[in-house]
Amino acid sequence: MKPTKPLTIALSKGYLMTETLKQFETIGIHFDEDLEKSRKLFALDRSKRYKILKIRPWDVPEYVKEGAAD
Repeated sequence: MKPTKPLTIALSKGYLMTETLKQFETIGIHFDEDLEKSRKLFALDRSKRYKILKIRPWDVPEYVKEGAAD
């Protein structure tokens, strides 16, 4: 079976990231690192099914438009 590509989510930094990560925790999507403090631009969750891209809010539509985020 071919491994599936993770779902890539463009997530804006700041308040929206904080609230989104709380919601992810409640539905069972967990990250090993503190994404709000990390300087990494992306992170995979523990299951490797979800990839978060940390970007500026005004860049989210462009990332989706260009196919860099789902």
